[in-house]
Order: sequence, then C-alpha cells, then structure tokens
Amino acid sequence: MRALRRAVEHADGWTPFRRTPEQIAEALKLARDGYGLNRPLDVAIPIRRGVYTEDKSELDIDSIRRQADAFAGAGVTHIKIGFRGPTLDGYVRAIEEFGEKVIARA
Repeated sequence: MRALRRAVEHADGWTPFRRTPEQIAEALKLARDGYGLNRPLDVAIPIRRGVYTEDKSELDIDSIRRQADAFAGAGVTHIKIGFRGPTLDGYVRAIEEFGEKVIARA
C-alpha cells in the first residue's frame, strides 16, 4: 500500500489497479485510520471486464451500472472505461451510447 500512503501524503488522488469495491473500501479506511487522511481523496479506477456483452457486440449497460454503483459505494470518484469500435464511427457510437444510457441516468 505504498502508493496509497504516498497519495495520502503528497497527492489529491489515487488510482488503484485490479481491486474490488471491497478492497478499495478497506484501503480507504486504512488511509483514514492508519495514514491520517482527513480530506477528500479522488479515487479513479478502470473498469475492463463486463463493459461489453459476451459476444462483444454492444455495451453491457446493466453490468456497467452495477459496477459503477458498487465502486461509488466504496468511495471511488472516477471510473475509466475503454471503448471499442471497428471504425471511428463505431467507437464514437459506443461513447455516445454510454453518455445516453449510463451518464445521463446517474
């Protein structure tokens, strides 16, 4: 947890990798109770699994929402999602769909 300690001591944010919502909640508790965090800390995580349906043909909106809700409940403030598209238009459509079906309903 050296990166978390450095974030608490020197930064405004932390980007953990490959952590579950439960692990992030535990780490933020450690940051407060063990490292003396007494201010807001931005936490940004990438979501890589469950972004697309099994056949990779479209965004899995329900999965994204469930994951976003779980991470938000753990203290995550920013979620990073990688979009796919066989063409630039396909890529842009995925971003627009995310905006309409996920962000607009948040």
